[in-house]
Amino acid sequence: MNLKLKIWLILSLVMLILGSLAAVLNYQEVEEFTQMKMRQQAIDLRASLMATRRVYHQQFLASSLPLNDHTLGFLPAHAMSRIAQDYPNWSKSGVRFNNVSDRPRNPANQADADELAVMAWFRAHPKAEEYTGTIRDGQGRDFFYFATPIWTEPDCLKCHATPATAPATAPATNQQRYRDGYGYQVGDLRGVMSIRIPTDTSRLYALGHWQSEVLGLLLLLLGVLLTLGWLLNHYVIRRVMKLHAASRQMARGDYGQRLDDTSQDEIGELASCFNEMSGAIEQREKALRESQEKYRILADYSSEWEYWAAPDGRYRYVSPGCKAICGHNPEEFLADPGLLDRLLHPDDLPLWRAHVEAALPSPERYPHAQLPLRIRGISGEYRWIEHNCVPVFDAAGQYLGRRGVNRDITERRRAEELERYSAFQAGIAEMSTSVLHNIGNAITAITQDAEIINQTGGELERVAALLDDNAGRTETLLAEPDAASASLLLRQCAIQHEAARTIRGLTGDSLRQRSRSLGIGVQHIADIVRIQQGAAKSNGQKSSFSLTQAIRTALLMQGNAAEIRGIQVTVAVDPAVETVTLSHNRLLQALVNVIRNSIEAIDQRGGEAPGQIDIHGDALAAQLRITVTDNGAGFDPATCNDLFRFGYSTKQRGSGFGLHSVAMFAQECGGQVALESEGPDRGARLVMILPRLSNHTAAPKSESS
Repeated sequence: MNLKLKIWLILSLVMLILGSLAAVLNYQEVEEFTQMKMRQQAIDLRASLMATRRVYHQQFLASSLPLNDHTLGFLPAHAMSRIAQDYPNWSKSGVRFNNVSDRPRNPANQADADELAVMAWFRAHPKAEEYTGTIRDGQGRDFFYFATPIWTEPDCLKCHATPATAPATAPATNQQRYRDGYGYQVGDLRGVMSIRIPTDTSRLYALGHWQSEVLGLLLLLLGVLLTLGWLLNHYVIRRVMKLHAASRQMARGDYGQRLDDTSQDEIGELASCFNEMSGAIEQREKALRESQEKYRILADYSSEWEYWAAPDGRYRYVSPGCKAICGHNPEEFLADPGLLDRLLHPDDLPLWRAHVEAALPSPERYPHAQLPLRIRGISGEYRWIEHNCVPVFDAAGQYLGRRGVNRDITERRRAEELERYSAFQAGIAEMSTSVLHNIGNAITAITQDAEIINQTGGELERVAALLDDNAGRTETLLAEPDAASASLLLRQCAIQHEAARTIRGLTGDSLRQRSRSLGIGVQHIADIVRIQQGAAKSNGQKSSFSLTQAIRTALLMQGNAAEIRGIQVTVAVDPAVETVTLSHNRLLQALVNVIRNSIEAIDQRGGEAPGQIDIHGDALAAQLRITVTDNGAGFDPATCNDLFRFGYSTKQRGSGFGLHSVAMFAQECGGQVALESEGPDRGARLVMILPRLSNHTAAPKSESS
């Protein structure tokens, strides 16, 4: 319902109320006037009758006429009833009157029930001069009833005191007839003057007069209504409707609306204020749109996951960046505030809840630092996020919740892990360099000892040659006995002494000493190798991490080796074994060795089929099964038992250490490893079974993955 219709309805209702009130008041006034006119008519009629009664009464008493049936009609009591009976013949107004009493001498003056009630009322109210009311006769006609008391006066006692004082009547029967007319005293109620005026005629006249006045009043009010309506419509409603139309247009976004009302009244001032307000709103809306557009571009096109959480924990805003991080839309977080708790890693959930509980009691004093967390995506893979939030307050200092940012730091964590792994590998390389240096020093000493032993062997061969030559000559001289035999024997003794001396020198000074030095050098090499093996072992520290991320990190450590060879790599991890607790570095080293072996095996195979490596993680009760399958060169099943032996390799440049270290890692964890192949160029399949929660270490701690 618009304002114009409301004003017309209100004006009509007001005029209707005023007209109704005026009609009611006028009707009451007409009714009172009618009552007053009928009362005045009754008073005038009663005055005429009472004056006639008194004059006739005194005249009759003064005339000394005998009281008989012929003169009885001159008595006022008898004459009044006869006049009342004859009055309708002269007037059609319906007015009725009579003197009535409860003890009349004339039966025609006997009071009826209404008149008896009025007499009783006058006796109860002796000072009352009149009684008015409305009565209804037996035919259902209403009358204005007017009655005045007739009190006993001294003149009345001449006829109504006692029979002795009353005038004599001719027939004796009259005394018996009038026996109830005696016994009055001055002041007694003798009767009432009863006047009845019909109300129908008076009411019809009054109603007609009232209707005429009401009709005139209604016409006057209708004119006032139309005049007020036109004035209000011209000076108020029309201008307010323009203001309303402009306001609706502005509510629809058209802030260029202006009003041309230049009047100096209140509505004109309101129009001027509206123009100023619309101009200010237009400027603010423009600034707000620019600000919103800037924020939308910053928030919606940001890779970061931004949000605003209300004090009750429900989200009031979530940026689209959440989908790229965890795969869930902003609407899901807005509808389900507990979704983030269900996506967090079980090991990180207590840390997150402790952060939230600590921030709620006093948010203004808890702008915490960065909080690293792991969150599960729709695919089941965990990603690292860095959470940071600050409290938000309005201009009045009212706490409005917290604004937070979740950044995807998975690649950064992997880079940090690669850096740590590289540092670890550098440490191993440095240790290996030191070990090789020590071994090189020991081998140099052994080489020198071996050279000396080699030289000593040459001397022994020279002595052996001298002995052989001397033996031949001796045999020749012995066949020709002469003086030269004695010389030969002496020479032979000298050679034998020299040979004995030489052999003793070699064995005492060279062979024994160098053999002891060679044994010491070999033992030194064994000690160095043992120390290096002990240092290369894990320190037993275990951690909980994502198996999928560990596999992807191992693939990342291969660089682009698989990509440049066109090798397709698939990774599938059962969600039941997504989180494992093992030595992260040892498992990562084992995966690196196995994947490198598969890539090198694909390089060695024949055929042109594209390379394929499938890595699977499955659950076996309380164990974890990692399977790496490739379509590489494969191997002879007969050599299966030698593949994990230290130093054994089927590759030309293999060290025989990679698979051996994998087997050592599985054995230390309480697991096992097996390698299968159907033959050369038919691929290979490595199966490594490990415990999901290692029982060989202390309680695990959370570690970046």
